[in-house]
Amino acid sequence: MKKLPLVLIYFLILSGCTKTPVDVQPQDDAYPIVFEDVRTKTLMTDFNLTAFRVWGETSPGAADVFDGAEVTGVDPDEYGRMDNWEYEGDKYWLPEKTYDFYAVAPLDIPVEYASGDYGFEYAMPDNISTDLEQDNGHIDVIAAHHRRRTGAMTQNPPDVNLEFGHKLARISINLSKSALNNSHTMKVKNIYLWGMKKSGTYRFASGWTTSDEAGAVSLTDIDLELPANAVPVTIGGIYAVPQALSADQVNLLVEYTYSHGTNTSSRILSAVLPVDVVSEWSEGNNYTYSAVLFVEQDIRFDTPVVEPWGTEQVGGTIIIR
Repeated sequence: MKKLPLVLIYFLILSGCTKTPVDVQPQDDAYPIVFEDVRTKTLMTDFNLTAFRVWGETSPGAADVFDGAEVTGVDPDEYGRMDNWEYEGDKYWLPEKTYDFYAVAPLDIPVEYASGDYGFEYAMPDNISTDLEQDNGHIDVIAAHHRRRTGAMTQNPPDVNLEFGHKLARISINLSKSALNNSHTMKVKNIYLWGMKKSGTYRFASGWTTSDEAGAVSLTDIDLELPANAVPVTIGGIYAVPQALSADQVNLLVEYTYSHGTNTSSRILSAVLPVDVVSEWSEGNNYTYSAVLFVEQDIRFDTPVVEPWGTEQVGGTIIIR
C-alpha cells in the first residue's frame, strides 16, 4: 500500500476539524493557534461576548503574531455563549517561543503599545443614560492577558483560554424616600456624581494611572417616583475609572421634585460619599451606595456594599460564565 505524504495527512486531519479554518502549511510540525472556551462575566450592553480584538507577540512590542485581529465567536449554545472562535488568516505555533496575548473588548477600544506595554485610554462620558442598551458611549471595558511557552512542538499545544475581567469599577446608586416623608410625592429627575477622576490610562503590566482633573457625570433621563416607607430603588450603574478616594472628594447630588397637597417644589440635595468603608474603587468590583432622602433636609448613606462585579442580578447584570 502506498503511504500518504505527511503534509497530506496533516491536511486531512485539519479538514475534519471545525475549530478553526486554516490552510495547509508546508511544515509537518505546524499547529494552528486556536482560541477556545473564552471566559468572562457580565459585560457589554448586549450581555454576551461575541467578538474581541487580540494582540499577540513573541517579541515585546512586535505584534508579530496578531496586531489587533478581530476574533469572532461562532456556534453559540442555547444561552448565547460562544465555545468556538475564528479569526482571519493562518497563525501557527512556533517551537521554543514565549507567546503573549493581549485581548480587549469592545472592538472599538484603541489599544496602543507604548512605554514597553500595551494599553488604552478611557474617559467617562459627561452624561449617562439609565438605559444601557441605548448608551453607546458608556461601555464596560474588559481585557485579558495570556502567556504561553512552547516546547519542542511534538504535539499540538492546548488552546488559548482567555479569562476576561472588568477593567472599570461599577458604581450603583440605590435611593429611597424617608418614611417620615410618606405624605410627600417625591420624583427623582437627575443624579450627579461630582469630584471623581473621570479619565485614565490602563496598562496590562502596571494597571491604571488616573488623570489629575476631577469632573462630574450625570444620569439625566430619570423620572422616577420614590415609593413610600423607605423602599429602595436602583437608579442605575456608572462605569468608573478605578481610583483612590479621599475624604470630601466625591459628592452625590440628587435633583428632585416633591409635592404636598397642591404645591410642587424642586430641590437639590447633596452629600459626600463615605470613605470610611470604601476608600478606593477597584477594577472588577461593584460598589452600591444606598441613600435615604429626607425632603428639604439631607441625604443619609447606609454602609456601602462592595462585591465582585457579576455576582449579582441587579440592573440587568447577569452571569455569562
